[in-house]
Amino acid sequence: MIGSKGTSLIDNMVSQANNKGIPVKLSDSVHLQVAMGGSIMKPSLKTDLRESVSGVAANLKNQATALVQAKVDSAKAVVKDSLNSVKTRQ
Repeated sequence: MIGSKGTSLIDNMVSQANNKGIPVKLSDSVHLQVAMGGSIMKPSLKTDLRESVSGVAANLKNQATALVQAKVDSAKAVVKDSLNSVKTRQ
């Protein structure tokens, strides 16, 4: 619905994120702001894809943050378990 250029842009962003190890999940719907103008006989529609891209970028950022936080939490748990194991051996 956003055209081939919009779809290509979003697909490119998703593939770049996936290539960097960030698992990206995009929803099937993207909300666009559409300005409607003109007349009944000559309507005009204008979209601002920059806002949509910023929404996708925010989604990617949130997913990356969640992934990093999960890795940090996992590493903390491993270190804590290792320390507890060393303490119980002594």
